[in-house]
Amino acid sequence: MTRPMRLVGLCALIYASGEALEFGQMGGVSPAMGGAGVALEDSAWGLYYNPALLDMDTRKTIKIGISVGARASGHNLPSLVGATARDGVPFSIKNGLYMSTQDGVALQLRMDHKDKKTKVRKGLGAVGIGLFINAFGQAQSLKSSTNAMALKALGLGSLNVGYAKAFDFKKGGTLALGASVGYMYSMSLEASGQRFSKIRTLLSQKNLREKQSHFLLDLGMVYKIVGLSVGVVVKNVNKPTIRYKMGNMTKQAVIGPQARLGLAYRWRWLDLVADIDLTSNKTLAFDGYSRMVGGGIGFNFPFGLGLRFGAMGDIAKQQVLQQGVILTGGLRYTILNLVGIDLSVQSGLKRMGGSKALQGAVQEALYAQLVPATLKFPNYFSLRLGLNVEF
Repeated sequence: MTRPMRLVGLCALIYASGEALEFGQMGGVSPAMGGAGVALEDSAWGLYYNPALLDMDTRKTIKIGISVGARASGHNLPSLVGATARDGVPFSIKNGLYMSTQDGVALQLRMDHKDKKTKVRKGLGAVGIGLFINAFGQAQSLKSSTNAMALKALGLGSLNVGYAKAFDFKKGGTLALGASVGYMYSMSLEASGQRFSKIRTLLSQKNLREKQSHFLLDLGMVYKIVGLSVGVVVKNVNKPTIRYKMGNMTKQAVIGPQARLGLAYRWRWLDLVADIDLTSNKTLAFDGYSRMVGGGIGFNFPFGLGLRFGAMGDIAKQQVLQQGVILTGGLRYTILNLVGIDLSVQSGLKRMGGSKALQGAVQEALYAQLVPATLKFPNYFSLRLGLNVEF
């Protein structure tokens, strides 16, 4: 006989969560091509993906990017939803729900130019400033004889300033080096031994919150020759430490360094990109690890229309492709070669659903009222909208 189990609520507002976090995504171009953006030179989100990209694109002087989006992923989601609604019916412990939103605003200003005679780049490089605010939430089961739950919340907002300088070597290609410094404000909360119905009460208790400030340092490099770009970025070089409360105790979590390698190739109307994490990053999502690999292809058609496809997956040693392959795609429409509107979608090939996912004596009658047996859910789904202004 299995013991009763209740819900663990984990809500986080973060730019990067404790003990290192998976790389996020901004805009609509990179998410549509498997999340790859470390070497994508014409992106308005160089400050986010790789600060060295700030001075790589010589076509535009000023770039402004606005991005909003949300994603959800899970394991055995119908089981979790059904048990939550019934407040106490036994269900499978192998479940979890993870939701997030990543939003940001970024500005890039290039202060150099190419000499008309020598074709060599001259000037002061490029600067960027951006505000990134993410929101993450997780829920999963917890064994307990008293229908107890645990709640953990972490909130971070980051203001980043970056600088990059590119060096032309004529036939030897172009090398760009960049760095960004971020000021991050966080608020965290953790409580345990409570029922799921007490979540709102816990969130309103100021004495459980821990507020603090941090500084972040990111370093990046991009090398381009004959249309091929190779980029490397290391985030959280200074390993900031976040404190969070658990009852009367204060704990710590270190945001470890993250390294990612990116490749990009551009030929006229065609873009090819690929990224891979060089480090395996421990995340708060399902208490697992993340090491993403992804890539895609982009077509830039006349009349401002762009079409992009890609795929990505998590290859961390602890959970290789546990979520399966995630397909990505998106559209871009550019108005007067000035304003670009991007829409991207990501969806996992694995599906969850069906009332048979719930095990126990009291299952079909109550659960069927909530989720039809034939209804299937993607185990991962993301939708992003990006707006770029370039001139």
